[in-house]
Amino acid sequence: MKIRVEKMTLKSSCGYHIPQS
Repeated sequence: MKIRVEKMTLKSSCGYHIPQS
């Protein structure tokens, strides 16, 4: 599950907003 958080941060850096499950 930690990998999912890292991916969310990477996308957030690119200006992406993913809904937290």
